[in-house]
Amino acid sequence: MTFNFDEIVHPSPERQIKSYKIALNYCETHVGDCGTCIHCQADLEKPGVCTDYGICLAGSPLFSEKVCGLIHDDCPFYEENVEALNNLKNKIKELEKQL
Repeated sequence: MTFNFDEIVHPSPERQIKSYKIALNYCETHVGDCGTCIHCQADLEKPGVCTDYGICLAGSPLFSEKVCGLIHDDCPFYEENVEALNNLKNKIKELEKQL
């Protein structure tokens, strides 16, 4: 199997669309998970519960256990990151216009 380094650094619109659709599918199939919550941030400089998976800006006591897959309880602070979903959908539409 050969890898095209240029395709990784400068992906084609088709490749970008494929990547964005994979991310969109993840978001749509993992509703309720910390990774799709508006409060989950990768920036470890902000206050919250710190793990290798980021932090919960809402300070959820469930965050560490949820992101590690130890519990599957519903978090009372969960809010779906609709803005991220809309951004992905808009990027896909823009790229499809380029084809």
